[in-house]
Amino acid sequence: MSKTRKRVLLGGVLLVTMSITFWHALGGGGPSDSDTALVSAHQQTNADTQQLQNTQTVDSASNTGQSNAGQSQLQQSDSNSQSGREHNMAKAHDLVPSKVQSVSQNKVEHRKQAEANRKPGTPVKSVSDDEIPQQCIPGSTFAKALKEYLSKEKQQSLVYNCESVCGGLGDRLKGMTTAFLFAFLTNREFKINHNRPAPLASILLPNLVQWNTKLPKDRTVRATIIDRAPAQDFTVGWANKQHVWLETNLDMLPDMHRWVKYQKQLSSLGIDKTKCNNVSCVFGCVFNVLFKLIPKLEEEAKQLQQKHPCFLSVQLRLGNVSAWTDPMRTSPFVVARHWDHVDKLLQTPEYKDCHILVATDSDEEQTRALKKYGDKAFCTPGSNVHIDKSGTQKAKDGFKKVLFDNYMLGLGKHAVISNSGFSYTAVWRTKLNSTIVRMNRERTGYFIQEHTYPAEQTFSDWQLKFGPFTPVPVVKKKKK
Repeated sequence: MSKTRKRVLLGGVLLVTMSITFWHALGGGGPSDSDTALVSAHQQTNADTQQLQNTQTVDSASNTGQSNAGQSQLQQSDSNSQSGREHNMAKAHDLVPSKVQSVSQNKVEHRKQAEANRKPGTPVKSVSDDEIPQQCIPGSTFAKALKEYLSKEKQQSLVYNCESVCGGLGDRLKGMTTAFLFAFLTNREFKINHNRPAPLASILLPNLVQWNTKLPKDRTVRATIIDRAPAQDFTVGWANKQHVWLETNLDMLPDMHRWVKYQKQLSSLGIDKTKCNNVSCVFGCVFNVLFKLIPKLEEEAKQLQQKHPCFLSVQLRLGNVSAWTDPMRTSPFVVARHWDHVDKLLQTPEYKDCHILVATDSDEEQTRALKKYGDKAFCTPGSNVHIDKSGTQKAKDGFKKVLFDNYMLGLGKHAVISNSGFSYTAVWRTKLNSTIVRMNRERTGYFIQEHTYPAEQTFSDWQLKFGPFTPVPVVKKKKK
C-alpha cells in the first residue's frame, strides 16, 4: 500500500472516531444515567425469570390497596384506573430508545438541583432500643431485627422511585412502605427519589433511615409495578444486583406472604399472614422509622392540638371535582349520610365536646362544613389539590397541605372517612379507629364499615364490622 493511501485511510479513521466522540458528548450515544429512565425493568440471570418480566404487563385494575380477598375488595378504588392508564402511557414512553426521547431543559435542571441538595453517604450509627418507635413494638422479634438492620453497613441499595405517574399520596405511601420492606428483608440500603411535584424532604425529613443520600447512577435493574402485583416473585434475580430501582403504588405484603423467598422470613419476624396480611399492621412502624415532620410543621401540629384537644378527623373524597380529572367517589346523597354519622357521634358523651377537622378534595364541601359547624370546624391552610393530577405548579404549591392534612387526620380521636388510600394511610399510621362511609362499585348505594384495632400491641390488620347496604334513591328527572 502506498504512503498516500495509508495517510488517507488513517485520516478517515481519525475523522470517524472524532465524529463518534462528539456525538456521544452531545448525548446521542445512548441512555444517560441522570437524565433518562433506563428501559431494563428487571435484568435477571435465568431465562424463566426473564420471560416473566417480558410478559409482565401493568393492569390498570382499580385497587387502592392489596390485601386479603375480602379486604382488597373493600379498599378497591375505581379512580385508580385513570392513573393506571396514564402510567401505562408513561411506561410505554420509557420503552422508546433514549436516542429518540426528548427531556425538557426544565426537567433536567430540576433533577440536577434536587440531586445537588442530597447529602453524601453517611456512616451507619448504632440505634438504641429507645429510638425504636412504639408502633414497632419494642422488644418484639420484628423490632430487634429492625434495630439490627438499621445499625449495620449495607453493600447494596434499593431506591423507591417517583418520577412519572406515582399516584396520589396514599398510593405513594403504600409504595414506599412496600419498597422499604423489600429493602429491610434483603438487607439493602433504602433510598427515596421523590421530586414530583416537590422534593419529599421539603416536608418530611429522614428519621432513623437516611433515605436522602446520593442516588446510585446505575439504573440497569428497574421494576415498575403499578396497580397489580405479578403472580410470581419478580425479585428473584436481585441477589447479585448492586442497585435496584422500584416504582410502585402497591401494598405487596400479601404477595410477600405468597412468595417462598419471604414466607418463612416474615413468619419468623412475627408478621403472621393470618393477622398481618396487609401493610395496615406495620405502616405506623415503617412511617416513623422513615419520616419525621419538618420542625415548622411539627410546631403547627402541636399548636392545632392545643387549640383543638379533642377533634374528629373527617375526610371526604368526592371525586368528580372541577379542579382535576377524577371519577366520582361519593355521590351528594352519600355525602349527606357522611355528615349524618358525624352528627350522631357529636351527640354521644364521648365526642360531644370534640371539634371537627375537615379534609376534602371539594372546596364547596369544605366551605359548607365550616359554615354549618362554625367555630367547631377547622381545616389546615392552603389549596385543595391532588399531587398527581392538579398540574405541576398547583400540586407543588399544595404539596405541604396534602401531607399535613394526612398527618393531622391521624391525630384525631375518631375518624369518619371516605374510601380513599389518602385517609387509610392517615389512620394506619396511628391505628386510629375509624368509620368509613363507602359507596359500592356500581355507585348504587352505600354501607358503613367500622374499622377498629386490637387494644393490645400486636402486628394485626384493622378489624372490620359491616353495616347494612343502603341503596341510593333514584332521582327521576322531571319532564319539561
